[in-house]
Amino acid sequence: MQNIENEWIIENIRTLLKEKEVKVENISREIGISQGEFSKIINGQRKDYFKYLPQITESLGVSYHRLVIPAQVVQTNYGNINDHGNGMIGQVLP
Repeated sequence: MQNIENEWIIENIRTLLKEKEVKVENISREIGISQGEFSKIINGQRKDYFKYLPQITESLGVSYHRLVIPAQVVQTNYGNINDHGNGMIGQVLP
């Protein structure tokens, strides 16, 4: 079972897969693991998924911060975290 503190990372990956309409089989091939292993990552069954985050961010075309920062964090100054890390982190919504 995954750590509750890291649950948002898995949720961010799932959200990005939906937003970008990326299939599990395609991203798993791009990052060099089996479809089954990637499915375990997005279902919270693998605890060692952190080692794949750089490949996942590259494959999805997002910044590392876009995966590891909870979705409730919003930008207040220079854009948002979807801009490949060029924005500044603002406040947490209630």
